[in-house]
Amino acid sequence: MHCFTLSLLLFAQIKSNKDKETKVFYSITGQGADTPPVGVFVIDRETGKLSVTKPLDREDISRYVTAAQYQLRMQATDLKGQGLRTTATAVIKVQGKDESEAPSSSLSTQVLNTLTGRPATALAVHLSRLEGPSLQWKELTQSSTNAAGRCPSLLAPEQVRAGTYRLRFDTGAYWRQQGYASGYPYVEVVFTVTEETQKLHFPLLISPFSYTTYQGS
Repeated sequence: MHCFTLSLLLFAQIKSNKDKETKVFYSITGQGADTPPVGVFVIDRETGKLSVTKPLDREDISRYVTAAQYQLRMQATDLKGQGLRTTATAVIKVQGKDESEAPSSSLSTQVLNTLTGRPATALAVHLSRLEGPSLQWKELTQSSTNAAGRCPSLLAPEQVRAGTYRLRFDTGAYWRQQGYASGYPYVEVVFTVTEETQKLHFPLLISPFSYTTYQGS
């Protein structure tokens, strides 16, 4: 029986517990090896060293699979003995920069397309605040969701003050770009900020026929 140990930083080395007893050759298959995106990972068949040929790109792998991860099937084969063969699976998750860093904004949002289970990208988002004696909406900023479906920095901490705010998502235009007709030309989320230090996060789940949101932190 073969056993593997795997350690992955910039590279990894796969090691069979039989490599001191007989000649073992290593190979890999799967996403990033011999299926799209091809050639991201390569392995030295004699040493078991696993290397990456380019920086791991979340958007690159997301074009082929729903989850932003690579799944590699690693194999060790004893060619000089009895042809013993064993396999193991490694799952390498790719994290976007804006997911690994805490947002510096006091207000953020993320939009998920529930038809595909993937982030809704390039969706326009407007942030407004009620201002003046007549309480009119004043637009503070306009942004659009990134590859992770996020607008991580809608409002800097120094811009926040107590009041009533509105997030407007241009969902109608987004669905037209996706080839769907939607009954909702836009989605508005109105909320109150009571403390200037308050951090708010509003996830939004959308389909052409419905939407769901809630307040996080």
